[in-house]
Amino acid sequence: MNNRKKILVVDDEEVIRSNVRRLLELEGYAVICAAGGEEALELARTHRPDAVICDLLMPDLDGYGVLRRLRSQNETAGIPLILLTASAGEGERDIALRAGAAYYVVKPFDLKELLGAVRRAAGRSGPES
Repeated sequence: MNNRKKILVVDDEEVIRSNVRRLLELEGYAVICAAGGEEALELARTHRPDAVICDLLMPDLDGYGVLRRLRSQNETAGIPLILLTASAGEGERDIALRAGAAYYVVKPFDLKELLGAVRRAAGRSGPES
């Protein structure tokens, strides 16, 4: 039985998706990727990931929109969401956390910071459940 933690990575930039996917797979996570918010919502309902890493600024549905829609559906309401963003303005982290994000990680991200957020969001101390 495969009991690896499943992470959904959402970013409209292919290079970011690819890099985060590679990093997480090297750490033993199962990774699903989406290029936009609407696709992410469908994948979240279908695959029920242990956590979602989501870019804040995307053209079709931004990270806050993804967060609101995940929270509004019973089957996805409890999935922790990590916002990944280039926006490091003062107070933005607080706004994101008050909106319900589990963590707020600024690009370019520190690998240890991102992995720590994923481990905490996905539960337990690593990719095995």
